[in-house]
Amino acid sequence: MRDHFLQRLHRQNAGYWQADGDGMEPFTRADWAALIDHVGDGTDVPFVRVAEDLVGRGDAPLALTLVEMGLLRHPASEGLKRVRAKALSMLIERYNPVDPFRFIIYSQWAGAPLRPIGGVPREAQ
Repeated sequence: MRDHFLQRLHRQNAGYWQADGDGMEPFTRADWAALIDHVGDGTDVPFVRVAEDLVGRGDAPLALTLVEMGLLRHPASEGLKRVRAKALSMLIERYNPVDPFRFIIYSQWAGAPLRPIGGVPREAQ
């Protein structure tokens, strides 16, 4: 959680443009999706193959980003939806004990039910 806070604080104080040029040209996810689709064969197959490889290597954040871009180009792809579910499951598991904010967001994206936090029942108060 500390690293996440520090990254956001740095971005806030450093500005949008980075020394390496990142941020100077504002490409959208749709722009990146079109580029990746063009480099591939125009189907969802390259997106699914690379995303599955990333999940297999434990790189769920990058896999999820790629899958989201793939779904912009191929919204009906069952393969992309399946890999998205795997990546989200991995991220939920990873952040459950250490980052409640990411855990909640990934759980919502996955449609995973969150149990209410236990405490003193209202009747006992």
